[in-house]
Amino acid sequence: TMGRRGEGNCNLVYVTDVVQAIYRALLAESAPGEFFNVNGNDVITWNEYFNRFNTALGREPLPAIGTWPIAVKAQLISPFRTIAKYGLARFGQPVLKLHAKSSFAAKTMKATESMFKLTPTNEQLKLYGVRAEYVIDKAKDKLGYVPQVSSAQGLDICVAWLQHQGLLY
Repeated sequence: TMGRRGEGNCNLVYVTDVVQAIYRALLAESAPGEFFNVNGNDVITWNEYFNRFNTALGREPLPAIGTWPIAVKAQLISPFRTIAKYGLARFGQPVLKLHAKSSFAAKTMKATESMFKLTPTNEQLKLYGVRAEYVIDKAKDKLGYVPQVSSAQGLDICVAWLQHQGLLY
């Protein structure tokens, strides 16, 4: 877990609840031009989410980590993210050709992509500490929206899907 930096609200909502809200908004006469927040039944912290997901995966308990090293790493790789985005936007076709022709280039690109995906940005790190809860009263009142899938059920469904796809080892 991430200590106090992970104590922000993780406003989880399962995809079928999002679809339910969209469907109800399409049918509601009072919905055109309106916007609605949707959320699940329970708002948990990011630390709780990571721990629950880890438990649902059947993994060893997560260690407490200091976020300072992660923040430093995020800051250090930030310019490289920008360069990579620029490079792909500007030189996408030659990069793809290089990737296809060179196994060394392909491995290097894959490792770089993995590092970028596994290291949160500074903005993402800040979000883990934000205590914002999306109020869904308007969706409940105007659409009759009621979330059906709890965070525990959603995590169980996600883990079952990951197992079915052969993505867990």
